[in-house]
Amino acid sequence: MFISIAAKIRPSIQGESPLSLDIDDNIIKCTGSNTSHSFGRVYQKDSQPYHIYRDTIAPLLEDFMSGYNICILLFGETGSGKSHTFAGNQVGDSVGIFQIIIDDLFQEIAAAQTNHLRSSRLQEVANNDTNKQLSNDRLSSDPSNEQHKLQLPTNGIPQRQTLSRQRTPPRIKSGSQIKDGLVKITMQFCELYNEKIHDLLQPESTTAKTLEINENEQKGIYIRGITNAPVNDGAQGIALFEEAWARRLNIETEFGSSNIRSSAILTITQTTKGDAYSIPHKSKLTLVELPGAEKLATDPNQLQTREGSNLNKSLIQFALVVKSLSDGHQTSSYNKSKLTHILSDALGGNCQTLLLVTLKPFETQYLPTILRACNKICKIVNYPISNDIYAQGLLRQYRGRQIHLKNKIQSVEQTLSNETSKVKQLQSIIDEKKYDQNPESLQSNDGAKMEEMRNHIEKLDQENLQLHDQVEKLTGKLDRMQSRYNEIMRAKSVLSTQLTKKDEEKNK
Repeated sequence: MFISIAAKIRPSIQGESPLSLDIDDNIIKCTGSNTSHSFGRVYQKDSQPYHIYRDTIAPLLEDFMSGYNICILLFGETGSGKSHTFAGNQVGDSVGIFQIIIDDLFQEIAAAQTNHLRSSRLQEVANNDTNKQLSNDRLSSDPSNEQHKLQLPTNGIPQRQTLSRQRTPPRIKSGSQIKDGLVKITMQFCELYNEKIHDLLQPESTTAKTLEINENEQKGIYIRGITNAPVNDGAQGIALFEEAWARRLNIETEFGSSNIRSSAILTITQTTKGDAYSIPHKSKLTLVELPGAEKLATDPNQLQTREGSNLNKSLIQFALVVKSLSDGHQTSSYNKSKLTHILSDALGGNCQTLLLVTLKPFETQYLPTILRACNKICKIVNYPISNDIYAQGLLRQYRGRQIHLKNKIQSVEQTLSNETSKVKQLQSIIDEKKYDQNPESLQSNDGAKMEEMRNHIEKLDQENLQLHDQVEKLTGKLDRMQSRYNEIMRAKSVLSTQLTKKDEEKNK
């Protein structure tokens, strides 16, 4: 499944040029170059966040409730409306896509709960009818009861219909497991700036504490120590969100506002225990406001030299990962920045991803850069699966093997680095000896020592070659395992789709 892309054009601000983008159906072009991109949908400047939700996000919310991971990436240059699309107007009555998502999520959960209770009652009635019929059949088959001996069942057809309903329970959303704690909704919200992660759900006095990313076979990639706040209804979720949004960094630096280079990452997690009608699963819905895309127009080396190595690291590594994946390569550079590390599932992994591109109503100098990025991102293939308990077991096994291989590669690379340092150190000692002494004045003892050091350097060189070979073999093994995992995920995704279609056909 490819990453889908939609565009939202913000309204003009007083003093700006009117709408002047070159739009042909859903294709946006740059007048000054041949760069263009065909979007899945383009929302004009008069469209509201609800229109985006209704057409593009609502189907993803249904999949989230069914156990699929979902990620919505907000991408665009500074001032194009990313924050407004995400959170709305905090001082007015305008809402963003988050408020609509969390509100509709709990409405769907409430509706599914009602359907679940109704289905349970119908099932109880059906079971009672079936038990009565079976009891009558046993009574009629009893030889001691002559009055029923030769009678045939008169309600055979209704009986078969009841048994059929019992074998094929009504298809309902997985959100219907909401009853007595069968579904748990939690939320976490953090900000990433200058390669430092801050927990926005904590009071301002503790947001200065930076968090680190961990990885294990049980949880996968996660932020250690981040707050996972339980959410019981939409109003509570919106209140938590608005308090957290107000804690975002808003400082002026010599390179501009911190908002330009920060990322806001919000994750809603749904955990279900399951019941007679469904399999337990755990899924995540992640909303991410990416840094200002205009920085992609600058050469990365110049950007790092001028503004430091960490300030734009997230966006630079994001672009490198996107390029690698769009070219069809198996990338292993996710962990080179915290943003790409967190988004490793959203970019080429177990997730359905939507890129929502926000644009100014007129053509800017950064539009070609943004459209070129879209042309690459749309080529990335993801492998979403329903994250039921069986899939989670396979994922844990895969993560365990992957972490083991990564640790082994790191160990070999560390050994290689140490041995290389030793070689350089010994070589420098030999060079100093040559420089400080004439060959005629060298004592035989010194000559023997230098010969021993040369032999040791040759031995270390051989060991380094072997270590390089080990690194290449381990990396190749990790890539093959990643490819095999992708094949399994693709097959499971296709099978899940086929089973869903068959269930829908049966219920028609």
